[in-house]
Amino acid sequence: MSTGRCTCKNCASISRKRTFKQLQTGFSHQLRLRARIDECYARIQRRLWPVTLEKSLQSWQAPLMADSSIETTNGYDVVAPRWGDKMRALGYYDGYLGFLSEQQRHLSGDLRVIDVGAGTGSFAEAWVAINGAPRELVLLEPSSAMLKQGQAALRRRGTEPALIKALLGGVELAPSDEVLAAHVIEHCPDPLLALRQMRDLLHPGGQLHLVISKPHWCNAIIWLQWRHRTFQEAEILTLIKKAGFDIERVYNFPCGPPSRTSRGIVATRRD
Repeated sequence: MSTGRCTCKNCASISRKRTFKQLQTGFSHQLRLRARIDECYARIQRRLWPVTLEKSLQSWQAPLMADSSIETTNGYDVVAPRWGDKMRALGYYDGYLGFLSEQQRHLSGDLRVIDVGAGTGSFAEAWVAINGAPRELVLLEPSSAMLKQGQAALRRRGTEPALIKALLGGVELAPSDEVLAAHVIEHCPDPLLALRQMRDLLHPGGQLHLVISKPHWCNAIIWLQWRHRTFQEAEILTLIKKAGFDIERVYNFPCGPPSRTSRGIVATRRD
């Protein structure tokens, strides 16, 4: 049966050239679109944030974060049911797996681990997936709805976490061997104080696994909802050292949204 389409070699060659031309056109369109987005972002930066984006955001965010902790917690309560799936869809859970597994370590199960600002437990879940269940895993999080989601996720991995509904510094906790904190200090009015409070949650020699936001136009969009801040690499490393840590390594997420929004840092508490 005739399909109404010529199948000779000449026509097939023309068809392939047209397909290739369409792909080229589509790719060029994507590049132009990306260039327009970058141009719009630059214009916004020049008009609204005359110094630099991150410095201006920091000056705005300190009072905003100081006054809006309850509002932020309520916001996380609302998004909690879908948050874990969103973290996976955007590649953050896989990013955490890569970050935590980059350094080969042989850990005993006799460890106490605290996940600060745990959310739905994605960072803690990744830690358990790589290292196995610790002796005690504490989720510290001000949102009840987030804690419930985190508890369910870790139970599926055979781990029963201790749940503490509180902000960092709002409750006294026994020292731990490791502290996890993904995208936490960005929401704290005083990042240096927050880092010192994390140091106090560790035994001397204990490790902090920190994920922070870095300057990128993606974070400018995220800021519109969460009013967080970003850190240049030199700035955050200086703060971590001032807080009483030695820097072990800096991790650059290799792909996806984490590569544009986040940076991983491992630090050890000094004696």
